[in-house]
Amino acid sequence: MSLPVEKHSPIETVRPHRARWWQRFSEAPIPASELESAFENESNSKFEFFLMLGLATAIATLGLMLNSAGVIIGAMIVAPLMNPILALSYAAVTGRRRLLLDSSVMLLLGIAYTLAISYVIAFFLEADLTNTEILSRSTPTLLDLGIALAAGCAGTFARTRRSIANALPGVAIAVALVPPLCVTGIGLALSPEALLNLQYRGLETSFSLEQGAFVLFLTNLVAIIFCGGLVFLSQGYGSLRKASIGQTGVILLLLLIIQLLGFYPLQKRALEFDLIRSLRALAQERPEYFEAESTGFQVVEADKILLWISLRAPKGLFDGEEVRLIEARLSEDLHRPVEVVLRVTPYEVIDGTSPLASPPLEGKEME
Repeated sequence: MSLPVEKHSPIETVRPHRARWWQRFSEAPIPASELESAFENESNSKFEFFLMLGLATAIATLGLMLNSAGVIIGAMIVAPLMNPILALSYAAVTGRRRLLLDSSVMLLLGIAYTLAISYVIAFFLEADLTNTEILSRSTPTLLDLGIALAAGCAGTFARTRRSIANALPGVAIAVALVPPLCVTGIGLALSPEALLNLQYRGLETSFSLEQGAFVLFLTNLVAIIFCGGLVFLSQGYGSLRKASIGQTGVILLLLLIIQLLGFYPLQKRALEFDLIRSLRALAQERPEYFEAESTGFQVVEADKILLWISLRAPKGLFDGEEVRLIEARLSEDLHRPVEVVLRVTPYEVIDGTSPLASPPLEGKEME
């Protein structure tokens, strides 16, 4: 019995009727047959792909722990994770089901492989969660989405032109695929005590460490697939008819990410506003609180609200009883349990009427 053979139309070339006046000043796109052959060869080079990805993951994870931007940039250049993403985007708009399957499988295995390696490294080595390289990849914003959209367009366009193929390493640096995955693995490997310590230090965001990093990776991934499809279509590869279903799914996922990146920060901002309003009302009842000066304010929303405040205040103004009073008042106002941690730097006010300090005793030897 013969196996069924997938039937599809012959490999298309870039359609000449899409040419515009401005294309006379532009290099011709790489023929579709050549581009598709390159994607297929990359999908079949599994040993090389996983070897380079594993090394890039180790470099990135260690660079994150060392807080070394240079090492992390090197890992971005080495990592080949962009290849199956662009192949998937190309297959989605051209209807190449075999390439779509191969690139999807390689991408999913690459994600799992990266998470596993970073998890193992972080499990056996201690990571400083407060360093900027880790924290910056756990707080996704709409700005990250904008960077990913621009980098996706640049990377896809560079792939269709021979003369600017050397721009691809720069795109890999800009879009940052492997480092967020490594931060996700680091977050998964951490003990609950380490994560709780991170929260108490006021360095957490609306997302947990691993959640924020994975949302950042997902943002970059979907943006590249979406922009890649648009650029491939604009250059004459594939057709809207073949791309409609796949691109619609990507658009819906992109809208979901935008909602995640926009809604949670707004929700946290509303919570911070309610907390500040309650604290101001409490200060009106306790005028001595106005002697304190806030130098830091962070909120972590989990099973309960964790409020971390850094203050400069006269010595003895706050003690455990005062903190319990603040917690009770905030819990009552917000109808949710609130835990408050104060980090107080004491100070003294000295003017011309202050008593003179006692002079040091001369001749007294230090014991």
